[in-house]
Amino acid sequence: SYTDSFWKSTRMELDLVHKEGDTWATVVGRIKGRYCRDLALSPEASVACQSCFEETCNRSAVKAGFQSSNCHAGRRFSICSIGEFDGRNLLLLAGRVIISDVDSKDGMAENAASTDARSTPVKSMMEYDAAIHLIELSLPYLRNRLRIDAMLYGRSKSPKVLQACRYVDKHYMDKLSLGSIAAACQISEDYLSHIFSEQTGHPLVRYIRAVRVGHAMFLLSETHKDITEICFEAGFQSISQFNRAFRAMRGMSPTQFRKAGHC
Repeated sequence: SYTDSFWKSTRMELDLVHKEGDTWATVVGRIKGRYCRDLALSPEASVACQSCFEETCNRSAVKAGFQSSNCHAGRRFSICSIGEFDGRNLLLLAGRVIISDVDSKDGMAENAASTDARSTPVKSMMEYDAAIHLIELSLPYLRNRLRIDAMLYGRSKSPKVLQACRYVDKHYMDKLSLGSIAAACQISEDYLSHIFSEQTGHPLVRYIRAVRVGHAMFLLSETHKDITEICFEAGFQSISQFNRAFRAMRGMSPTQFRKAGHC
């Protein structure tokens, strides 16, 4: 997923949070940094961790853009709302890094930095703000990419399912079929269809459509390209197919989406 790639390249966390559906244990289970995860699971600190997280989530629900907090352990994180997917409010959490110029009255930030310096990046406030600003500039793309990740959210995927997803992500502009994807994964069509639906909760064709519509949404929001050009660039074979798929995913036509200024 995009969040895994972001972690590997920056060591900053991105987490897709379902506001109404995620339990605290679910959120903690996705924390990639060992120190933060262990702290959030500990009886002594979990209440403070959860309270800080929920307070920041609540602020992000009523204020635009990223809302930032410094947790009791000296980590800084930021949360913003990225809209709805399948009727669920989605939040994007970024950060969980040590800020070198954060003053902590009880010295916890300093202790955390020395304890976990190897696994948690240390950034100045200027560096952190610049990173968050860069994420904000990328939000039109990220919203669409993360909505696609949400389709696969919370489920265990086999290597073949992940391979099929990667193939679609790379070749969405091509004329894809169950047969071509199965051949690329070196498995039968029936088996791919079965394991994809079983492990993701969605048929493969819906994932293909979501990737294509997501790319089209980005182009509609961020470029002045003609809708017909966007249709074919996103991998659709006709305008009618594009309109049907877009309406099914977004509840409006591509033209209406662009006029409404959605992102």
